Amino acid sequence: LNVMLGITFTNADVADFWTWPFGFKPKYVIEPSFLTFGPQFDPFDFDRREMRGILFVVRVDGAIGSFKLYYVLTALVVSSALFGMGSFFVSSVLVHIYRFTDRFQGTAVMHDYYTTEHSVKEEDLRTSLASGNHDLTQLEKEARVTRLAKLAKYSGTPLL
Repeated sequence: LNVMLGITFTNADVADFWTWPFGFKPKYVIEPSFLTFGPQFDPFDFDRREMRGILFVVRVDGAIGSFKLYYVLTALVVSSALFGMGSFFVSSVLVHIYRFTDRFQGTAVMHDYYTTEHSVKEEDLRTSLASGNHDLTQLEKEARVTRLAKLAKYSGTPLL
């Protein structure tokens, strides 16, 4: 019986990196496997008549990982660029396509509504506060209804 033991020392396993506490965690990985040798292979330099037992062949390897700021910054820049391109594609391409479909016109209206933040008009706020009304929910509701009505009129989508 011929057995090869592959012993690897590593600290670069991604699954281990993201477990608490975060960072590189050293470990040994031992992988046994059966070996089959051809008739011409003889791992010994001397003649043998008969051999019984288990032949172990040990292979030792190592992979040491390190933290490099350059690679982290590169990954962050690339991922933020991809995120920006995806956001641009949704906002500029898909929303315009949605405007021309009957099924998704409401999605285009809601996108237009939520991409910008609109607050209560200043004069309405001053009037409400002067009258002693400090609850702004009614003013916000009126501003929201007005804004949605304008967006629906702009896009041609009726409000439900």
